[in-house]
Amino acid sequence: ARNRAVLDAVAAAFAGHDRVCVVDFGSGTGSTLRALSGQLPRPQHWRLVDDDPVHLAEAAAAPRPGDVDIDTLHFDLRGDITELFDGSTA
Repeated sequence: ARNRAVLDAVAAAFAGHDRVCVVDFGSGTGSTLRALSGQLPRPQHWRLVDDDPVHLAEAAAAPRPGDVDIDTLHFDLRGDITELFDGSTA
């Protein structure tokens, strides 16, 4: 279940942005993308990061609107995550 107050707060934080970029650490199959993408401004770019390639493949194959693009990254989150930020993420 998702906390409605948290979802609303995240949507409010992104209100007015021309493009939304999200990095989802431990993304699994993309449940956060599914829960939030309909409430955030478009276009959107999501980077899904997980250490399970099967989950990432499932997330990449899931249907989504054309103005929501994703890339997936197989990464062990126990390591140094600073390399995952390219300066354009919010």
